[in-house]
Amino acid sequence: MTPSGEDEDFNTGLERILSTPTRQFDAQLAMVAKYRPPSAWTTALGSGHPRVVEQLGEALREYHAAAIAPYWQAINARVAGGNGRVGDEIGRIGLDQVLSTLGPGIRWKSPTLEIDSMIGPDVHLEGRGLRLQYSAFCWRAPTKLLEPDATPILVLPLPAHAGPFIGQATPRPGQDPVSALIGGTRSAVLEATVNACTTTVVARVCAVSLGTASYQLSILREGGLVRSDRRGPSVEHRITPLGQRILSATGEYSTPTLTA
Repeated sequence: MTPSGEDEDFNTGLERILSTPTRQFDAQLAMVAKYRPPSAWTTALGSGHPRVVEQLGEALREYHAAAIAPYWQAINARVAGGNGRVGDEIGRIGLDQVLSTLGPGIRWKSPTLEIDSMIGPDVHLEGRGLRLQYSAFCWRAPTKLLEPDATPILVLPLPAHAGPFIGQATPRPGQDPVSALIGGTRSAVLEATVNACTTTVVARVCAVSLGTASYQLSILREGGLVRSDRRGPSVEHRITPLGQRILSATGEYSTPTLTA
């Protein structure tokens, strides 16, 4: 039931979930039933009961509105930054080194990636490749997403250095003092650097051109809000303590401590 399309908005992804064939609902819920007894509701969902599928859609819409939409900008910046960082590091230090440093309990013994916390049978890629995907909803240990005909996805927890996002609700229009002070684009670029990333990643996260991202970063750097450090052939940008204080000063943003 996991949407596989990239760059989908919430409504498109939700429609893909609700259009899942009954046999796929049943097969995936059967996998869950190995670890948790099915309820009458999940059994009805597995059979494709129209009203139960409708209830699933209603529940997902309500949860998204309450728990995800207000924080989406911050979540998206952290996840996109983490994914972009992996791509940069593959080019800088090589795939073997990246796979060897994904986190505790993960070991790369070419050609096998061993993960202590992974439950279930071994996954054989058989030429399909492997996609690494950071997620704000993956805690402590990695997990996997599998579709029979798609590239397997290894879902990784955001590293501690990715920065906090809990409590960073996107301010309502007209209530963002940071944007009013330094401009909407520059504010978005500043927030993107909470997770150290390259100019290319900043441009992708903020949906601006490389030239715009580079210009905005230079202004923020001159103002002491961003620090830039060379890492091999790339330059990484990271928010400074002063930049963090500006993001935290509005009351709409908070910087709680993340624990492992």
